[in-house]
Amino acid sequence: MDHEKHPGREIIAGTVGANNPRDASHAFASFRAMRPDIKKPCVHFAIGYAPEDGDRVRTHPELRREIANRMVSELIEREYLHRAQESRDAGREPPPRPDPNAYAWLMVTHHEKGHVHDHVVLCRIGADRTLWVGKNEARSARVIAREVESTFGLREIDRPGQTLRERQHNPQHTHPKNDRERAVLRRTGKPVLRAQVAARIRGWIADHEGKHTGISSLQSAMARHGITVIERHDAYGQLRGHTIEAKGQQWTASQLGFRGRDTLAAALERCTQSVSHDSEWTQDVDR
Repeated sequence: MDHEKHPGREIIAGTVGANNPRDASHAFASFRAMRPDIKKPCVHFAIGYAPEDGDRVRTHPELRREIANRMVSELIEREYLHRAQESRDAGREPPPRPDPNAYAWLMVTHHEKGHVHDHVVLCRIGADRTLWVGKNEARSARVIAREVESTFGLREIDRPGQTLRERQHNPQHTHPKNDRERAVLRRTGKPVLRAQVAARIRGWIADHEGKHTGISSLQSAMARHGITVIERHDAYGQLRGHTIEAKGQQWTASQLGFRGRDTLAAALERCTQSVSHDSEWTQDVDR
């Protein structure tokens, strides 16, 4: 809700009447005071929309409001059904059905990532001091999102975990959370510094594979561009990764896209291995 961090944010739905972070915090604090024994009084989930649906959801805030209301109501209702079944299985009387309007929640829309996405904060403590939406709310929200997509004729909402796995398998990808950087690239036509550094290191590695060179050569080459590559070792002297610095910013090699089997150490190992044709020469002699 911070105007400085999210200048284009909109508050379009919820039961909390607040227009700034302070008022929202006070409203949620009044519910939290009812149950001081609860360590996690609120849950948070995001609703993302496919770029193809951007114009539709951007110009129809009532649609996003209805989607948020549906998801909040379904979360509370499914938690109630789960607990009611547990009570029946234990031979107890099911608890009373909760009223979704008795729970404090708020939805804020952001536009700075280049696509419309909403953030929903829901208090788990109701006005009657009951506690709901207590288990696997993120997983339940994803299940409900699939149903909401079908109901309103929307394209499938991007699944963070699925997208992360797909991006990690792409060797050209440099970071799993680069939506903001792509927005900067579209706006300015110039990649951010982290992407520039990653591209420069990958370019050097591609040019030096099999040329019997190593970390010192990489460090010297990057130093000419104001980039510092540092090896990290543990207490036993074992290599544990690399840190890259440039213009006062610092990243790990993983944040530059060197992860999984394609670590920076593995890439440098390919550079230290000189290309040899001994096997082909031996085969010719054998024949």
